[in-house]
Amino acid sequence: MMSYTKGTKKKYKNTSYFSHDYIIANHGDIVSFIAMVIVIGLMFQVTAPVSKLFTMLQHNVTIRSNQASMQDTVNRVGTLYTAGYRDLLTCLFYTLIAIVIHAVVQEYIIDRLYKRLHFSKSQYGKISEISQLLLFYLISFLWGANIVYKERLLASISTLWTGYPHLYLSFWFKFYFICQICYWLHCFPELYFQRVSPSEMPERGQRYAINLLCIAGAYLLNLNRIAVVLLVLHYLAEIIFHCSRLLRLAGRRSAAWYGFALWDLVFVAVRLFSVALAGLTFALGLEKNSRDRISIREGNFNTKFIRICCKTQRSLGGSTVKQQGANSCEMYVRFKQMF
Repeated sequence: MMSYTKGTKKKYKNTSYFSHDYIIANHGDIVSFIAMVIVIGLMFQVTAPVSKLFTMLQHNVTIRSNQASMQDTVNRVGTLYTAGYRDLLTCLFYTLIAIVIHAVVQEYIIDRLYKRLHFSKSQYGKISEISQLLLFYLISFLWGANIVYKERLLASISTLWTGYPHLYLSFWFKFYFICQICYWLHCFPELYFQRVSPSEMPERGQRYAINLLCIAGAYLLNLNRIAVVLLVLHYLAEIIFHCSRLLRLAGRRSAAWYGFALWDLVFVAVRLFSVALAGLTFALGLEKNSRDRISIREGNFNTKFIRICCKTQRSLGGSTVKQQGANSCEMYVRFKQMF
């Protein structure tokens, strides 16, 4: 059984400012104060250059009309962004912001919903986790779908690999990846702030680490186009899954049954489509311009190692679909027993 602390603040008598109870109960205020200090630094000429390293996107490049014929900058004129080491400071700041937003959502939305719907105390931990993930997946799906539409990434499938390495990103494209990385980074301290039981930490920590490594890896390897498409597909399935879980916890068994049935179909379709896109991109598209060595200076990581990763993903995708089919049969049997 997971043990969580609610977002509502409690007053502790004779509690040290450095005690676990005080830090956990007031972590939102503590982190927001640190973030506020960084933002206030923008107001002063002496500290503004340092604060900008944390609050603003770094590694910007101005593309003029006479340079628009460069690789990966065709029809893209203005200020674009690349990945770089200064992104670490930006990720640090927005990880703090993610912790603050998490605390605000927990206290003013989830806790009030929990009290109004009269859920049991044993359900609080699950409801908190599901609600936070559902909100993140919904925002990420809509934001990612908007990027795919505006960048015209699916206008032609070859757009996913043409012009690799894809060094130059628009502001919102890069900010999307920064926010994705920061969200999964903030999940690790939340294990402590939410008082997750030690038995639950390894499984959840592993899940967070996999998401973080996949997204950060795609960002650093300049595979942002295929990554954002795969993320949008993945988040669509996750939205349906977590909505169904909430319906089940709320006692809406009939609606939850239909939700899980829909999720089964969407999950398999998303996985098959993702494996097909990854196969076309890595095994066919990028293989034409393969190179023997990685070029960090050019940002080109198109080596045989990518093809190995692609084959691994395809095999894992096939086994995942088979496993999902078996799980679906078991789920239908359990739900039929409920009615």
